Amino acid sequence: MISIVIPGFKELALRYLVLDYNGAVAFERLLAIGVSEHIRTLSQSIDIHVLTADTNKTCGPELAGLPVTLSVIGSRPEDEAKLGYVRSLGLD
Repeated sequence: MISIVIPGFKELALRYLVLDYNGAVAFERLLAIGVSEHIRTLSQSIDIHVLTADTNKTCGPELAGLPVTLSVIGSRPEDEAKLGYVRSLGLD
């Protein structure tokens, strides 16, 4: 868990980090330089989930061996599927 204090608001206790694959951790379907190390460090404190449509089937091999949960978003519109995934983790 990672705690973040937002002045004038409250302290957040974060259990999950949810990332999109393309554009967030990858560039042109390949894991961006340095991301692996950051994922390993962060995973010591927080559960990391990577969401993607994976139309090119590159995410699995790129993320192999990293402490992440990879979820391939399927038939629904991608934004709705990602929102549903985040909600399934729990709003608390």
